[in-house]
Amino acid sequence: MKDKRVRYLRQREKQHTRAMYESVFPEDSQKFVDYYYNWKTRDNEIIVMEETEDFENNFFQVMLHLNPYTLWINGKCLNISYIVAVATDPKVRRHGKMYQVMEFALQDMGSRRVPFTFLLPADPAYYRGQGFVFFPCQGLDITGRENVLQAASAKVDVTDQGRLEEGFRWRKALNSDISKMALFSNQILEQRCDIFIRRDGYYYQRLMAETTAEHGGVLLLEAQGQLYGLLTYAFTDYQDSEYTDTTYRESDCQSKGKVEIKELLLKESISQNNVETFCRDAFYYSGICDREIGAMTFNESEMMVRITDLQTFVPLLQSEVNRFFYVKVTDAIINSNCGCFEIQLAPNGSRIERISEKSVQCELNIAELARELLRDTSVYLNEWV
Repeated sequence: MKDKRVRYLRQREKQHTRAMYESVFPEDSQKFVDYYYNWKTRDNEIIVMEETEDFENNFFQVMLHLNPYTLWINGKCLNISYIVAVATDPKVRRHGKMYQVMEFALQDMGSRRVPFTFLLPADPAYYRGQGFVFFPCQGLDITGRENVLQAASAKVDVTDQGRLEEGFRWRKALNSDISKMALFSNQILEQRCDIFIRRDGYYYQRLMAETTAEHGGVLLLEAQGQLYGLLTYAFTDYQDSEYTDTTYRESDCQSKGKVEIKELLLKESISQNNVETFCRDAFYYSGICDREIGAMTFNESEMMVRITDLQTFVPLLQSEVNRFFYVKVTDAIINSNCGCFEIQLAPNGSRIERISEKSVQCELNIAELARELLRDTSVYLNEWV
């Protein structure tokens, strides 16, 4: 039997995983993969399982990418890894190899006192078996009372073009808008969420490159020099081979693929019934499309979370009311999470300490405990990669 080993790749080795990425994720265009390996592999970590008998021509059987994000967690900022590009070579699937790599990644994060990790599951049942659970309260509600933004959204068609409320305008974002976008989005999210990805200049530089690879971009809604809305979009099912950089026209986009709204952040709310019309107007008034666009979908990513260091995780949490747990925790992968604990969630911070087993009132596995601890925590994690 050939030896196997699981390890982190060195920086110069990361490009060697590209062939595997392209094979396992054929739905991603060449432009998108170019973007990914140019931007994401600059600062991410890649874990692989490889054959080591022939080191010079080693074969990656499994890979898993840990892409770093800065998360705002109840007023604190921490670097947390987002697990993506989870892939097993078809020739060695269903042998438990991915489980071994995931176990390696989770145990290493636990040893480094990383509080948790998250992912967007292709198969939720598979990840539940590794201690992941969906965030109980996730997403961002942009709907609510009618207000000035409702007046800024008028139904548009080719025969009766609507008009924006005086003073409002939609336009495509430029690189010079990056600092403004970061400030706006962080202010909105801090008001509405307990946990979210904090944006900075580099975040939006990367996002602009990402959406360009997906024939998309970011649109801004402005009035009197103030930012009122931010819409991030991409066109999917788009055939890159049909266009070169000199022949591609954004006004052709609606006939070449579906538009996906990646994110819509608004200073004020709009009613649910008007969200799609509002977005369609944004494309018309910004000049992206010169006629009614076709199919429109909204990114509704539901992330799963996995606690990797319970004693670092609990103090990050807050609760509107005091909640106490006297619990015996089991974790089949990370031994340091196991034990008997008193956990108090409180408005001004939370605490955890070990207790004797005779004080225990219930027993929960790490996934069940995560669901309970995060029950009232509003989470907004809206990334693709």
